[in-house]
Amino acid sequence: MATAAVTPLASSVEKTNGAKLNRLLIDGGTTVLRKAFDRHHPPAGLATDLNTYKPLLIKLFKRRVLRKPQWEQLFPPAGASPDSSKFDITLLFVLLTNICGLTPPSLGWYTNPAPSDTSFEANLARVRFYRNELYGHVTTTGVDSLSFASLWAEISLVLVSLGLAKTEVDRLKSEKCSEQHYVDVLIEWAESEEAIKSDLKKIHQSENRLQQAVDDVRQTQVKTRETMEDVYQNQTNTQQSIEGVCKTVAEVLRTQIENQQTLEEVRQTQTKNEQELKKVAAGFQELNTKVDSIKEEGGKDRNYEVLQNLAKSEFKGDIEYYVERFQRGTREWVFDRVQKWLDDRGSQNRVMVISGNAGMGKSVIAAVICKRMQEAGRLTGSHFCKYNNVRYCKPQLMLHSLAFHLSTALPEYKQALVKQLSRNLGANLNNMSVEELFALLFKEPLSAVGDPGRNMVMVIDGLDESEYHGRNDLLNVISRQFCLLPNWIRFLVTTRPATNIAEKLKHLKPFELKHDDQKNLEDIRVLFTKKLQDMLKPVEEEEESELLEKLVLKSEGLMLYADFLVLFINENASALHQKDLDGSLPLGISSVYDFYFSRLQDELTRIKELDIKEEHFLNLLSAITASREPLPVGFVSKVLVPGINSPLARRKVLKALASVSALLPICDERLHVIHKSVKDWLTDTSCYGEHEFIVEEKYGHQILKDLCIDELDGLKRKGAGNEQLSATEKYALYHGARHMLHSGVDIEPRKVDELTKAYVIDLEILYAKILMNGSVAAEDLLWLEKTGISAILPEESKSILDTLLFLLRKFLNRFTDAPRTFLQTILNEGGKVLSSKASDLLQNGYPGIPYMENLHKEPQQGGVEARFECSACVVCLDVSPKLEYMVCECSDGMLQLWSLHTGRRMWTRPVKEKRCFKRDYEHEAFRKLPSVDVASFFRSVVFHPIKHIVLPGILSHAYGLEGELKPLFPKSGCRFSVCSISGDKSKIVTDCPQNSKCLFLWSLKDGSEIDRISRDEDILSFAWSRDERLLAISHSSGLICLVDVMHDFIELAQTTTTKVCGILKFSPDHQSLFCWHWYKFFNQQVYRLDVDMDSVRNTYSLNVVDNVSYDYQSFESFDDCGFLFGDIVVSEQTGSMLFVLGEQSLLRCLGRVIEMVNILNANKRVRCVASKIALSLDGHTVYVSSCGTVTAWDLVSGNPQAEKNLEITWPKIFIPLKEGILITTGCKIFELWDYKLSDCIKRWTGLSDFEQVIPISEELIALVFEFEVKVLNTSSGEFIFTIPVSHRRVITCSSKFKLLTEVSGSLQLFDGITVVWEKDWSTDRGVFSPKGELLVVLTSQGPLVLNSVSGKGLCILPTFAMDILCQFVSDEECVSVNHGIESSTVQLFNVRSGDLLSSMEVESRITCLAASSKNGLFAIGLLDCKPNFKVIKVHLPRRTVGGTTGELLEKHITREDWSMNSNKPLTVRFNWKGDLKRIGGSFIGTSPEFEMALCTVCFLARVPLPA
Repeated sequence: MATAAVTPLASSVEKTNGAKLNRLLIDGGTTVLRKAFDRHHPPAGLATDLNTYKPLLIKLFKRRVLRKPQWEQLFPPAGASPDSSKFDITLLFVLLTNICGLTPPSLGWYTNPAPSDTSFEANLARVRFYRNELYGHVTTTGVDSLSFASLWAEISLVLVSLGLAKTEVDRLKSEKCSEQHYVDVLIEWAESEEAIKSDLKKIHQSENRLQQAVDDVRQTQVKTRETMEDVYQNQTNTQQSIEGVCKTVAEVLRTQIENQQTLEEVRQTQTKNEQELKKVAAGFQELNTKVDSIKEEGGKDRNYEVLQNLAKSEFKGDIEYYVERFQRGTREWVFDRVQKWLDDRGSQNRVMVISGNAGMGKSVIAAVICKRMQEAGRLTGSHFCKYNNVRYCKPQLMLHSLAFHLSTALPEYKQALVKQLSRNLGANLNNMSVEELFALLFKEPLSAVGDPGRNMVMVIDGLDESEYHGRNDLLNVISRQFCLLPNWIRFLVTTRPATNIAEKLKHLKPFELKHDDQKNLEDIRVLFTKKLQDMLKPVEEEEESELLEKLVLKSEGLMLYADFLVLFINENASALHQKDLDGSLPLGISSVYDFYFSRLQDELTRIKELDIKEEHFLNLLSAITASREPLPVGFVSKVLVPGINSPLARRKVLKALASVSALLPICDERLHVIHKSVKDWLTDTSCYGEHEFIVEEKYGHQILKDLCIDELDGLKRKGAGNEQLSATEKYALYHGARHMLHSGVDIEPRKVDELTKAYVIDLEILYAKILMNGSVAAEDLLWLEKTGISAILPEESKSILDTLLFLLRKFLNRFTDAPRTFLQTILNEGGKVLSSKASDLLQNGYPGIPYMENLHKEPQQGGVEARFECSACVVCLDVSPKLEYMVCECSDGMLQLWSLHTGRRMWTRPVKEKRCFKRDYEHEAFRKLPSVDVASFFRSVVFHPIKHIVLPGILSHAYGLEGELKPLFPKSGCRFSVCSISGDKSKIVTDCPQNSKCLFLWSLKDGSEIDRISRDEDILSFAWSRDERLLAISHSSGLICLVDVMHDFIELAQTTTTKVCGILKFSPDHQSLFCWHWYKFFNQQVYRLDVDMDSVRNTYSLNVVDNVSYDYQSFESFDDCGFLFGDIVVSEQTGSMLFVLGEQSLLRCLGRVIEMVNILNANKRVRCVASKIALSLDGHTVYVSSCGTVTAWDLVSGNPQAEKNLEITWPKIFIPLKEGILITTGCKIFELWDYKLSDCIKRWTGLSDFEQVIPISEELIALVFEFEVKVLNTSSGEFIFTIPVSHRRVITCSSKFKLLTEVSGSLQLFDGITVVWEKDWSTDRGVFSPKGELLVVLTSQGPLVLNSVSGKGLCILPTFAMDILCQFVSDEECVSVNHGIESSTVQLFNVRSGDLLSSMEVESRITCLAASSKNGLFAIGLLDCKPNFKVIKVHLPRRTVGGTTGELLEKHITREDWSMNSNKPLTVRFNWKGDLKRIGGSFIGTSPEFEMALCTVCFLARVPLPA
């Protein structure tokens, strides 16, 4: 007999072990972590402490280290106080490791510490490690007894050392808590109950025997009485016998009473036992309920978080709108057919298409089906496409929304979908193609959902209106993919019978609604009968039938027209009773539109106070036809009432529009057009003939052009970003340029130039677009180029256009992440004209924006033209034949397509073949070779040389430029990770992922295999000559051979290099073969193999030249045949991949960043390292030390003033002082030179054993020795005092002579006598603010900002380069440096808040940094530029106080500002009724009378000037 399979949910000893370990770790671990956290942040001050670290916590929240529920525990809504007793173990660990100043263990927080490390921090890390092992990454909750004993010993030891009571641990271990234990208890109770029942049974038997005895006694009594009567005469003699019998009876009665009492006690005991059993059962039920509730809540949170990635569109309003228009009793024949199809479980047709022309009522049918199926519990989702709403037509959003609705309707599908989306796909759902998204959201999860027992339906209305960017991807999915879904999921689709749609859906046999179908005409008859029944009551039956027939005939079989006829008759009742009915009713749908627009015109012209003219009305119709999205109602009122812009006028216009809401409904403050045929009717005379409302779309563009110009001019006046944009402003920014230049080539060139300057390339307009949506800014500029309008622009405008396009492409990521750096970027890199405009805007238009200005705005020499930040380390890249696109494959398994013209990422898609990577460094991902450990590149994604498609490592399918996965050669078995495409673009050589010793030759015409070659060793790489004859192959032994592709891969020559080479490259003339041995970056060697051919003997030879240098400019050129000559080459200096695009540009890739670089500019870079840099205190001179020479540069002219050679190459001391600059000129020699480096003012010699020199003020410096710090006055040349430090290590010194020191791993602020404060962590670098109030120190958690007086932490700054310490440019702002591949970034921070104020990229590596807080300047030394430095001015928001200019950040004026003794004016900038007052003023400390008097004088004195 077969043994039943053990269910995974069955209880066992192992499951009990797992439960105990979880209780020990979760309950015990949470307890000790909470106690540790409360020691650092006591509950009483927890809210204050959390607010102190709020900037850091915000960063953790943005990085998703903290989740939303955890954030609400830290900062509860409605002002509640945080409660650490509610923090779980995960949140406590995050807080302990980030805001409690703990030092990470030697192996870090996220690795199991070494057994020898028993520190407090190490034990914390162990708690997290065990928690993840036992709770986060397990496949079962069971733990075998051997593992349980080992883990219990390890975990309990850690928890006891952290403070958990050992008795509690021992009690838990010995506790009986398994399911078997509870079962045993229940069995004992059951056995006890059985015993009680047995006792009760015995008692009942005893009662029966007692009853029998009583009966016997009674019989005896009767007999006794009879005997007594018989022997009454002898009573005296028998008296003693009677008394004995009476005693016996009394004893029997007493025994019966006692038995009854015993029985009652037993019954009470039984009742109590039953009550106890009920309590136990209820306890178990409550426990199970709580467990289920916890699981359900956790699942809900997780499901909610996952499903948040899906966009959702709600159509309840649309469905209700259409259902209200539905006439009961109609369309039942359609609904019956739908119901029959839906109920047919055997039907293989998963899609039902209802087709019909405009006006047949398809949307109403779809809405009614939605409502009925919803009530029947069979609707799983709906989507209504809108031709005038691009968002609803986007196929990706449609699939998102349908999946969301389906997950709401089917819980089982929801679980499958959450599981599907929770996997590490590495792709943004918005970047997936429609077919991939369909497979991800429907095909795959639905395959795991069981049949619900009846067919379910999704409704999609208006398939013909779902075109997006000229494509109907959803149509392709419906026609090809829906049939692959389970049979129980059905789709109902409505559409017009357009030719392309009918052709693709013909195999689905659409159900066509025909206008002359008798059932359709009968429905229209029912509609007229029911909606006109009150008007038809007086009419005789025969006349009513005749009227209805005429109305049905008049409707032309269109429900939409019939609806309009009903409305017309209701408003014009007499028309129904006129003899000439045809003449009194509108003719066809065209007449309906004519009637409604006539009515709207009448309604509008009746508003006397608005005086709306006919031309204004026609202007509105023109604007409606030209609008690129539903018109904002603000535009509608402006068109109709051009001179009046009041709320009253707007209300009256909206009221008039309400009269024709059947045609032009208003929704979301925008005027919509109910049907596409309305726009066609207004513009297309070929279909609808001439009528009085015919308008020109071109004139509509002119009207909207003027409206958009007004909006954009107003936006300029008030300033972009000062307040939320209105609907009309957004419309103008999105579409204004297209309306202005709609027929640009037909407009006078001068006018085109004026409009382009004012509204397309205007910096303020571009800035507003970037603030609204970064990708919008470049679209209009590209549109000008694509339409040819840019060709008629003057050279100056075209130059500005090209510059802006270049900068928008180059800095797209920066503008997206930090849009407020746009004007700063234009200021520094926009050229003379744009730079001047940006400077004016920053100073006068947007003085609240902090920015950095390069004092000498020369073009950056690095030549980076664009930067592409990929999702992970790039392993392969290729460029399209026309240099329009770049495709790359990343180590996270994703492909990404980029536009080389705009810098935009076009899409992200998954690879089709899984790769095995070799990772020596974070920024490298090579092929993992089977037999040798050398680097070899992937060539696994490549553009097709002729078609506009991407080959993703296979030939069966390919990705289109829109991201769609399309079949190429479905039967081809080609799969590759390395390839080369032939010079004639018809063939491709690939490796074989399954056999490393084999190469294949495939046809690019049909995907078939042409030939193959097998070698005796593993093949590492190969390269192909342009003439397609020579194929060079590298082997795992170091052997390199040439084979003849045209003659059965016959070997022509071979040689062996001293080191194995995994990278090959032919020169374009195939006279040389370059081979790279590349191993862990530093171990590299390049060989050149000269290919010699003996033409007489027709033989080849390979001559090896060792240790050559590869000049990519000499040998590299772009080739439109992917990887024809072999691998991408490697930079010997940086290890980056180089892909040459032409004579002037190349792609440079390292890690996840790809840069497009101008080769000519990159080659101009000069190796001239600036080792030290300093700014004079007056801000006029910068000093640069380079290669033993100090040069003084004048900041005004940018020219060198003086130069001095030093005895040492790298001066240790380089400090600007009041009298000049202090320099180390030799061993232990200080010299103070004047600013022009012409005279040595002072000299100090013999200063030995000092460890560092710290500048304190303009005259004072501190020399740090082993046991003391001496303060030197450089003006007098004398040491003025000494601070003993004994065993302290001095880090830095403030201007107030406070020393930051380290003692035994603790950080202390020491004033020479006492320790001001102490921190339980260490650092070796720190810097004070100029006034000494703030302090930045480098800690293991990052740069930490402290209040130097209290030692309280203020914030943590983002990590910056550790080799260059940040520098203060004011009392509250500092600059720091971050390094890129061959560039660096300077960042400006507010140190109190930790906010990033601005950033600037420098196309060279920064080597040193110096700042002058007095002048708001900082200087950076560079690695390979000439000049090898830059000086940058920091501009912070301004305030004017007492006639002097000071810095004003965007915050409230402080109490100190108001408490100044003297009266002072204060300049301010504000908005008033939508207009920006750029410069205004007020007074501090003056009387209202004085202000009124002064304003009056100014007003009277203004004549004849404007006020």
